[in-house]
Amino acid sequence: MENVKVDQLQIEEVQLDNEVKQQFGEAAKWSKFVAVVVFVFLAIFLVIAIIGSSALLTTFGRFSDSFGSLMGLGSGILIAVILLVLATVGVLYYFLYRFAIKVRLAIQSEDQIALTQALNALKIFFVITTVFTAISLAASFFGLFKQ
Repeated sequence: MENVKVDQLQIEEVQLDNEVKQQFGEAAKWSKFVAVVVFVFLAIFLVIAIIGSSALLTTFGRFSDSFGSLMGLGSGILIAVILLVLATVGVLYYFLYRFAIKVRLAIQSEDQIALTQALNALKIFFVITTVFTAISLAASFFGLFKQ
């Protein structure tokens, strides 16, 4: 008998032809690239923030009068906010990276579970990004009427 390879994705009623697999592969490649670039920039920014934290505090103090009142609370708050932002962005782009890894795995092994996990990671990435975008737009909109 012939050893015919059975497409596991078709058995699970998901049909991915070669064009779809190629598109998923391209999306995975670009997603991984973007996530790695963001991770590198986060690491660089973290190193710069740690090395130049006193200069950073002085610079922020010069540019904003409202920040001067925050300086009285201590520099720890600014460092905590910076670390929180870096951690949030890192977690966000971890989901994009996870999407890239899981899609590659799903294409290579034709694994339905890996594909489902990949699309779930992408969904989480877009949900979080949408929430942050909505908050940013709302802040910008309400900032127009401030004064």
